[in-house]
Amino acid sequence: MVLGRRAAIVVGLGAGIFSPLTRPVAGQPPARRAAVNPDSVRLIADLFFRAVADERWEGAAAFVDTTAVRRMVLERLRWRRSEPTRRQMTIEDFMRDDPQKPRVVAEYELKRWRDQMALTPSDGITYEFDGVKSVDELGTMSAREATARFIKAQDDRVRMRASLVRSGCGDSMMALPFTMRRILGVVLVGDTLAYVLHNDLPPEAGLMPGMEPMVMQLRLRSGSWRITPTHVLLRRAGSTVAVTRCDSTMRPRPPG
Repeated sequence: MVLGRRAAIVVGLGAGIFSPLTRPVAGQPPARRAAVNPDSVRLIADLFFRAVADERWEGAAAFVDTTAVRRMVLERLRWRRSEPTRRQMTIEDFMRDDPQKPRVVAEYELKRWRDQMALTPSDGITYEFDGVKSVDELGTMSAREATARFIKAQDDRVRMRASLVRSGCGDSMMALPFTMRRILGVVLVGDTLAYVLHNDLPPEAGLMPGMEPMVMQLRLRSGSWRITPTHVLLRRAGSTVAVTRCDSTMRPRPPG
């Protein structure tokens, strides 16, 4: 990796023990400001991961750049206003491809479609911001609350519990296994940008294809490090959650 004129690297040497390896570049001053060092970056990342482990979403949001989330919300609101209202399906839509289809079958298919739509927010925003039913609802939230919902939506435990409920598996608050994230290293790039290398696998797991360490970006804002919110902040790109179907009588019913 090519860094800027000044760089410092911290490499993990076991459970919570770090040994700094400083590689000075010509012209680098002998000392940095107190807030600009690998240890300060690692502290913020560690506090964030501990809040996530305890499912303290508001606490985790305190370490994230809420300004970036606010911009994200404004973008979703602009998209919502520019999109036409989704047309409601009718029986004729389900009979168009097969005019010979009995009307009672088309009525059943229409009801099943409406039931599914009632359980799936039309904006699809709940998969990005946990528990938010629409972009309009998202727009009423503070930046801190929206950030907490954004972080929560990426947690595998939360996603698994929601999947269990949709599959009729009963109590959504059942205990699920959790591995505390390990910080493997910290890289400073200049005085305002840092990267944290971390992993959600136990140390004995070793390296597996597609399970390489993850990277989190932080920027210095008003003298404090803030985590950049991305859609792979806590989950790997392309990751999915799947469960075996359970008792269909336990599935949530659409309202009404």
